Amino acid sequence: MKIVSGLFNHMVLQRNSRNYCEQEIEIECSKKISGVLQADVSKDGRPLKGFQELAIGRLSKGIGKGVLVGLPAGGAYEISLTALSEEGVATEKLIIKDVLVGDVWLLGGQSNMQGIGDRKHATKADPELRAFYMDERWATAKDPIHNLWESKAPVHAALGARQPIHPTKGVGPGIGFGHEMRRMHKVPQGLIPSAHGGTSMSQWDPKLKSKGNDSLYGAMLNRFKKNGSRVKGLIWYQGCSDANPEAAPFYTKRMIELAKALRRDFGTNLPIVIVQIGRVIGDTWNSNISYWNSIREQERLLPEKIRNLLTVPAIDLALDDCIHINGKDQYVLGKRLAEAMDFLLCDRSLKLPAPIELISAKLVKDPKEVSSQLEVSFANVVGSLRSGSRPEGFTLTNGGKPEANIFRTELKKNKVILSSCSSPAGQELYYGFGLNPYCNIVDEAGRSLPAFGPLMIGNSRPKTGFIDAKLMASPPLPLNGSIKDVPYPKNFGALSPKPAKAEAFYCTPVERDQRGPEPKAEMHYFRIRYRCPETMKISLLFGYDGPIKVFLNKKQVFCDPKGTNPIIIDEASVRANGEKGEHELIFALSTNKGCAWGLCARLARTDKKMSQKNIAMPEFFS
Repeated sequence: MKIVSGLFNHMVLQRNSRNYCEQEIEIECSKKISGVLQADVSKDGRPLKGFQELAIGRLSKGIGKGVLVGLPAGGAYEISLTALSEEGVATEKLIIKDVLVGDVWLLGGQSNMQGIGDRKHATKADPELRAFYMDERWATAKDPIHNLWESKAPVHAALGARQPIHPTKGVGPGIGFGHEMRRMHKVPQGLIPSAHGGTSMSQWDPKLKSKGNDSLYGAMLNRFKKNGSRVKGLIWYQGCSDANPEAAPFYTKRMIELAKALRRDFGTNLPIVIVQIGRVIGDTWNSNISYWNSIREQERLLPEKIRNLLTVPAIDLALDDCIHINGKDQYVLGKRLAEAMDFLLCDRSLKLPAPIELISAKLVKDPKEVSSQLEVSFANVVGSLRSGSRPEGFTLTNGGKPEANIFRTELKKNKVILSSCSSPAGQELYYGFGLNPYCNIVDEAGRSLPAFGPLMIGNSRPKTGFIDAKLMASPPLPLNGSIKDVPYPKNFGALSPKPAKAEAFYCTPVERDQRGPEPKAEMHYFRIRYRCPETMKISLLFGYDGPIKVFLNKKQVFCDPKGTNPIIIDEASVRANGEKGEHELIFALSTNKGCAWGLCARLARTDKKMSQKNIAMPEFFS
């Protein structure tokens, strides 16, 4: 007699809602007999009451199928299977040893689920945490549990897993997850590893399941069936291989399709907890920054689109190489996965809420501050938000380009208060922008804020970048009287202008007058031109730190004789000429006796929104 599916030495059987097993078993006899499949169960060397000479199924032409029902969670059990002929004669017998009953989990995705963390961080094995290794044997779970090089499924060799993993590597989140579930629920835990590093959603396409062990989905499904077709849920870490222009636009659609297939093939209400992709380092990824952000944001929003699914962040976790989560932090991730799964199961063993969620980001005005403030609120925060040092991780961008204007981050209970040099209206807010952000904000349970963005703040109008070295500046010129009396320079070129010096977001004259013992009353003219590729509605947004006057196409459009420090981005706004063609802007800026540094300026389209695609924008030139 041999086992086809459902019962193996050292296995964990999935318990049902009444806390006992209901396990489907299939065996194959050496002879084509028909009759009864019988089970006898013992525990601690003694027969288990009610489980002696128990008929669990039928034999037909040597194939036996049955259901073992009623073993309570726990163990270990020794199960003896006997094939009885129709006459009641025992023809074949098989003893299965060290069987537990508890919860069983599928593990899917790519390398950070497979586990590439440093093995020096591997934890001590727990005899009641087991894994169904890739060579189809159950044993105590010990990293690495994804021994792909020994897999019985050809797909893994076809994808390059022909050699053992490096002996110093192999820690993933699975064992940390299992340890935490075991601690919370006090029953044995079983893991069915099925991930493979470097794989994409197209390679996990459920439509390929007809290829069986020659496809990732088909191989995971076969491992599920091999173990009796009963599991508690799935944990999933994937997305890095889809952070590119070809795959990122389809990620949500493919995840929805995958979830539908999982609920069809693995259980109608299968709970799923996924990991939001973390960080990556290296020049080869630089062209995919926006797609890396896109995958993170799509994963954050998946719980709104797929029922019984939650997402946990990994943005704050350390790495052991350019992309793989540190072995020690893999256990942190495993714990987060377990806490989220506990919430989905409604067991609430830890009485923790769901993972932290973004509620809103709104502009607030502090009358004591010249700068602007942004209040970002979160739900499901345990206690208060905190960080080990100065809170970090938030970025404002303009058209996807970071703006270096957040100068203070404050944590207040479930809120983050961001102070910026200028109003962030019309900009995009991120937590965890780019490939390798530093994020360190968690709640009192050690749970990270989710990476998010782009989240449009206030006015969502598309803007150009700030003017840069294309801005031409005159040398210091005498200022007689007020800036409001300064005329338009009819021959700007005769003033011997030079390219201005571009700083973080503003420009300053190369020959800026430094404040001395006898500061002079002087000024500079600045000139920038712009070209509209089509007729459009635009505004000039600018900031300055001294008395200023602005001319557009030779006509005065703005004057502030009381302008002073600091430069505040987009402090002033005037309607600009958006007719197709070229236009000229002249700024006359007082040096304010050496106190003024310069100005910043950009253009915004007021007839378009950021959500629109292929927006034509004005272009600056000298």
